[in-house]
Amino acid sequence: MLNRLLKYKSLFLLLFIASIIIGVAISYKQLYLFHVIAIASLFFIFSKNDHLENIKNKYLIIFIVTALWYLFSILWAPIFSEAIKHSFYILTGTYIVFYLTVSIKKEQELTSIFKVASYLVLIEIVICLIEIFTPFRLPVSPFSEYAELFGRSSITGTTAFEQLSLETSPTGFHWNPNNLALFMLMVFPFFLMIAKNTFIKYFGILSIILIIFATSSKSAFIGIILIITVYAIIKRKWLSYLTLLLIYSSIFIIILNRSKLTEHPITSKLTETTEYFTIAYKPIFNLLDIKIDDVEITGENSNGMRLILIKNGLKLFSETYGLGAGAGGSIYAQQRENYKTESLHNFWLEILIDGGVLIFSLFIYMYISIFLCFSKIYKSTNKTSIINYLTKSFILLFIGFPIGALGPSSLIYFLPMYAMFGIAVSIINIHKSNENALIV
Repeated sequence: MLNRLLKYKSLFLLLFIASIIIGVAISYKQLYLFHVIAIASLFFIFSKNDHLENIKNKYLIIFIVTALWYLFSILWAPIFSEAIKHSFYILTGTYIVFYLTVSIKKEQELTSIFKVASYLVLIEIVICLIEIFTPFRLPVSPFSEYAELFGRSSITGTTAFEQLSLETSPTGFHWNPNNLALFMLMVFPFFLMIAKNTFIKYFGILSIILIIFATSSKSAFIGIILIITVYAIIKRKWLSYLTLLLIYSSIFIIILNRSKLTEHPITSKLTETTEYFTIAYKPIFNLLDIKIDDVEITGENSNGMRLILIKNGLKLFSETYGLGAGAGGSIYAQQRENYKTESLHNFWLEILIDGGVLIFSLFIYMYISIFLCFSKIYKSTNKTSIINYLTKSFILLFIGFPIGALGPSSLIYFLPMYAMFGIAVSIINIHKSNENALIV
């Protein structure tokens, strides 16, 4: 019986990946399909002892240390309930990394995972495009009238303009437009690196740019521009630069076609993005003596709210002497200031404020180390192999992700991020295994 069930291990791995991508799209209240699959996956993890040898992996150890630290920090965390919740989030994320690391051992498994993920991503892209141009919404979307049937609350605009804006904001499988935008940024490099299927490549590229623009996620938008720019520079081909020009031009064509009225939500999103660039790069403009109009930063707009959130968070962190406020501490940073928004909306600062200098440093070390490993793997693998393709894509992903991660309210329970790390570590392990096999 045991051996018969173990034959389905590979199939279950694909279900595990699929449930991460689908996420909240199949859920009731806080119970996702992923949770059911994750619990069932425990059987496959502990059915063979040889799987547990991979626990010595240094990247996995960093996640385990982080999870243990979050649990330990419950002792001094300012809000017990938030500490418990955030510790659960970190434990779940660590398990995703652990399961993928010990389960993906061959290139064939990477290929199967990529195929399943590709189909699901294409389905989500199509759904998002339908959401942008029609009233259609998935039942669990916050903008769906059926959301309450799934134990969730619906969001409606208080004015006709706000309602129209919501009707052009896609959510896909990810509930929140900012989360969707980050996920689109994460899959973008994989379309950019497609070599053979030109139609899928450019369909994905242009669709993702439109989706990110429709979500009004400024950080994801900047991340995409950075990825494309680095891609064009690395390729050193005129075609790359023409592609870059085509993509940027397409953005403005979309704007012109959809913005028939100056008060249209699409125009509003463009204006907000422009303001973000103006604020972020104003010191550079001043240095170059380029005159720009001042953009007002208040607690009533997105940019001003984020600055207040950061200020409140850093104020609390300064009081912890680098130790960190503990699990969920970033939530307390806003509550004690009686601020209307509780989530920090800055993943990197969230790690620093909650986890302190130690956990933040470990996370940054891991991120840079994985990136450098990919840079070496890319140069030493066959250009036609799945490892080479995935490595090139991950290099661009790791360049754009830090900026894109500034968009969502929090990534502490953003499942695709943990899958990203789990697959990344698996690629490194497989490459090392292949190298050792050649030496022997």
